[in-house]
Amino acid sequence: MGGDAHAPEHPHHGGAQSSFDNSQADPANDPHILWGALVGGPDANDNYQDVTTNYVDNEVALDYNASLVGALAGLYEFYGQSQSMTNFIPPPEAANIPYYATVTDNQESSEASQLTVDINNYAIDPPHYESDMSVRFFFDIRSLWEAGQNISDISTPIYYDAASTIDGHATTIIAPVQWGPSDSCVYYVQISWAGDQSLVASRAFEFGMGRRVGFRLPISLESLFVLELPGRGLGNL
Repeated sequence: MGGDAHAPEHPHHGGAQSSFDNSQADPANDPHILWGALVGGPDANDNYQDVTTNYVDNEVALDYNASLVGALAGLYEFYGQSQSMTNFIPPPEAANIPYYATVTDNQESSEASQLTVDINNYAIDPPHYESDMSVRFFFDIRSLWEAGQNISDISTPIYYDAASTIDGHATTIIAPVQWGPSDSCVYYVQISWAGDQSLVASRAFEFGMGRRVGFRLPISLESLFVLELPGRGLGNL
């Protein structure tokens, strides 16, 4: 694989495809190239299908890949000592944002909304640490403002912090920040995972959107997140 324009592009290989939903049809194009890998290849009649679902033609199996490496090592040992090595380094892969965020509205009461924000890792990159990630959660307080309340009546208590419990890095949440003009009812809170984080799968952060006791006025919970990664800017999710 990766040798030229005629090389296979759709191996039957989970690591190359990195499907988020465990589907062999998604993504259509693999994000990773298995440079130098050997697929099963055509049958006795030279029929071949370069599709992920065809595990006979396109599986990258250990038996013939190990044999290929051994055969190439033998060729070099006995016939290639006087030949120069090809100076080839696979090009870097296209940049991507391998994370996404979700929110769950756990419960509502007259005093608060209880929410859980999860930051998740697509696991399409080799294991590494990511530094200083943050998520912005937007909400609208128009119904509270119409009842005579304002943003100072909103509190954001923390109920559970997986990063602090598992990794020893406490997650922080800032006080609500107004978004837009001075008369805007749209605000956001920013949740930050400071320092080097190793996101093996996901990290949950559960917090509340508290308001003055006695008002049964729900906050409009917007389905807009903005995930920020250092050096990669902001991206809507």
